[in-house]
Parts: sequence; structure tokens; C-alpha cells
Amino acid sequence: MPSASNGSDASEGPFLTVAILDSDAQRRKAAAEALAGNKSLQVTEIPSFPGKVGELAQLLPQTYNVVLFNVDCDRALAFELAENLSANPRSYVMAYSSRSDTKMAVHVMRAGAREFFTTPVDPAEIAAAIERAAGHYATATQEPKAASRLFVFLGTNGGCGVTTLAANFALALAQESEGKTLLV
Repeated sequence: MPSASNGSDASEGPFLTVAILDSDAQRRKAAAEALAGNKSLQVTEIPSFPGKVGELAQLLPQTYNVVLFNVDCDRALAFELAENLSANPRSYVMAYSSRSDTKMAVHVMRAGAREFFTTPVDPAEIAAAIERAAGHYATATQEPKAASRLFVFLGTNGGCGVTTLAANFALALAQESEGKTLLV
């Protein structure tokens, strides 16, 4: 599995795409600088903040692996954005604020954000969060497991041979198939 670390080969291209959503240029730049050391990221700064959730599709025309946004503006809108952004299983949602308010952090995380930072953002802290996001992204893009099958053998009364039939069937299935067999 590729890693979102500083030692990645630049010729491979970015591993994760990151969108920073904040209308304040100074805070947005500070967040981008905290991510700047990681060459496996393609960071896009979004210079405006939606006035309502319906405007989100215009600001984020593509799906980003990581969306980092500021919650200091309209808090109700920020919570709604966290819910909307986290509805996409391929996006890892992170939020940040200039205030270290635990109630707000819990509320944002309940709304769907997976990480919460206070500014100024510590580069080591955000690097660890990017590692977790890389793991999340790798899991979200894996092939789904093959469907399992369940066979039920039900006897009408005791002593009719259902246990023998089920055991022999499980043995034959295990020998004939390349998958795993479980007899319960």
C-alpha cells in the first residue's frame, strides 16, 4: 500500500488530493503551509466559503480525498457542511478552528469530521492525520469481498442424519472449492 509520507517518489504523482475550504486567506495559507512538506499531496486552496450547503458542489466540482475546512464562520453551516461532506465515503473530512472549544469539536466530529485541529495547526499533528486519511482512502478503494454463501440443513426431528449430511457437504465443499468453508 502506498504511503502518504514525505519520502514518496515525486514521479508517482500525488497520492491524495486535499481541498482547503476557508474564506480567510491567512488561515488558508497557514493550513496549506502545514501540508506543504508532504510531496504526496496535491493541495487546492478554495478561496471562498459557501453561504449554504447547496453551493458546495460549485466550490468543490470534484471529489477530494481530504477536505479541510474552517468552522469559525457560521457554526450551524459548518456542522451542516461536515455532515454533507462526510456523506461521501471517499472523502476524509477534517476541520479546524482558532478556538479550542471542546463542545464545538465534539459537535463537528459527531457531524462527520474525522479530525479537529486548533490553529496554528501543528505540522506533525496534521501529518499524522494525513497518514490516517491515506489508510482510510486505501480501505475505501479496495475491491469489495466476494459474496459468501450460506447453506442451511434443517432436520425435522433428531436422529434423521442432518448432522452427517451437513458435515459431509462441508467436507466436499472444502475439497472442491478454493474458498474457505465454515461448519457451525
